[in-house]
Amino acid sequence: MSLQGLYLQAHALANACLTRTQQCRDRWLLQIYNTEKEYYGNHPTAYNQWLVNRSYFKQSLTEIRSSVKGEFQAVMNHHLDPKNVFSEQNLKECRRFADEAFIASSKCTSCLVDYARKLCKHSETLTGSPPCKYDVVGLGSMARGEATPYSDLEFGYIFERKQADDYFVRLALAMYFTLNNLGETPLKGFYLPEFIDNYGQEGKEKRWFTDTTTSGFKFDGITPNSGNIPTGNGLPGGRALMFAVDDLMTLYRDSLESENGNKTVGNISYFFASTVCLYSSDGTESLHNSFIRKRSVYEEGVASVHSLARQNRLDILLADITKYDFLPNFERGKESETAEVKPDVFRWPTLLGQNVNINLCMWLSSPWEVFESLRTEGILTDEKELYFQFILAAAIVIRNLAYLTHGTQRDLLSFLTPGVTQTDDRFYVPQPLYINMACMVVPIKKSVLKSLEQLRREKTGDLLKDMKYVIQRIEIDKNDFITKAGVHHFAGDHEGGLQTLFDALGEKNVKSFQNALTLIRRKYGTNQTDSYEKHCIKVIVSLLCYQHHYKLALDYYSWFVVDYVRDPSERWSCQNVMAQCFTALGDYP
Repeated sequence: MSLQGLYLQAHALANACLTRTQQCRDRWLLQIYNTEKEYYGNHPTAYNQWLVNRSYFKQSLTEIRSSVKGEFQAVMNHHLDPKNVFSEQNLKECRRFADEAFIASSKCTSCLVDYARKLCKHSETLTGSPPCKYDVVGLGSMARGEATPYSDLEFGYIFERKQADDYFVRLALAMYFTLNNLGETPLKGFYLPEFIDNYGQEGKEKRWFTDTTTSGFKFDGITPNSGNIPTGNGLPGGRALMFAVDDLMTLYRDSLESENGNKTVGNISYFFASTVCLYSSDGTESLHNSFIRKRSVYEEGVASVHSLARQNRLDILLADITKYDFLPNFERGKESETAEVKPDVFRWPTLLGQNVNINLCMWLSSPWEVFESLRTEGILTDEKELYFQFILAAAIVIRNLAYLTHGTQRDLLSFLTPGVTQTDDRFYVPQPLYINMACMVVPIKKSVLKSLEQLRREKTGDLLKDMKYVIQRIEIDKNDFITKAGVHHFAGDHEGGLQTLFDALGEKNVKSFQNALTLIRRKYGTNQTDSYEKHCIKVIVSLLCYQHHYKLALDYYSWFVVDYVRDPSERWSCQNVMAQCFTALGDYP
């Protein structure tokens, strides 16, 4: 590890000790200052002023969080109808929800960009006058206009002269010190081998060590899966994000057109496809603007028709949509009661917006504007645009409230209605919000996946036309009773799920396996070899069990096990549930 890295780790350890032992606050603050002083040789800030600066940045961040928390909480005052998701009245309420969420999210992003700008200016003050012009480029959620008050700060430098690299390494270290002094960068972000099991892999903390530092506003870290920062993660294969404009464009082009350009990790074109200027040394943002112009010319003139670039972009979009699921598998039982913000809720709608923004060369500052523009251009109908805006708004509101509630980047969520006394630390998402969101996002995802699979089989094409095709082919089946019943089931509203089936099929038909199967095949065009038909039956029989229709559930299982189950472990699982049904009926000892 470099000497700078060792100083950074020592600095992180001292801040972590301060978090653990506040009673020794003065001693640890002095230790943190002395670590910086040793790095600088002669600290550019006197100790008393350093304390003032540290307190100022911590207090400023607290004030931002306090100001936006009320706005996100106010959005939740809208009364969404989980039983009539697509009614005219409910869609109007969804529109109001999305509009207010956009205002809250825009304010949050604006505040954090301004805050990051102050941090950048402060790091320049610590480092000294730059040898040339440079711009600090924000990446990630800030660049997409959807930052939370606990987002990582992902950024890079664009500078005028490549010979000035050493200055920008020192500038980056000053920024890392300032960010680490907020006390919100966990030690695991520094990849210290003493605290990691199976060092060299993404291991867990050693049994004797527990990282108590809040995960909040911090730099991206130096672990194998992070490092979207000027100096990179310092590990083999890591890339420093410090470039002259032409060098950045060369890497941008080569990364997208390479044989492995369909890999998100390490693809510089993916990182820099959405950017925001956080700070400009001369106030002109000329370097960032130059990069934007060159990027636009390349994307519109080359990337959109380049066969390998097109294929890589479609692969990235497909990977994003496949990796970041939305509806956790309710069949897993108790495990599915807990979901995660990013994989299960947040990432899918935002990444779809980002991919569309890039691939249609729209160059808009947020996915909100992307979906609105698709409507004004006639690519999306008014109603479909509302669906996109709502699922995006719901995802962002859930993520922000989860973080703001726990005061950290806590990912754990539950969609089940909590009891009178909440005994765990999950963030409980209101059922109506989840059900409304899921009833829209699940069919959108199915449509996008279907179109992408078709396009990927075609080896040539125009990326602009391809993306318009994907968006225009999106279909929302408002009468998809299986999806709606499954959503209610996962949210813990088993009564509502079963009632959905009764309303759609008729209670008499639901209580007959053969009648229900006939209506499912008529609706979805399935047959016994179709995995979706098997899924439909699983949804129905699960709801019957949860609503204590044990005799009826046994009837379904007797057909299901014979006609659909081939795997021995699955057969055993079904028989186990059947035994539970017998026990509930008093017929099985």
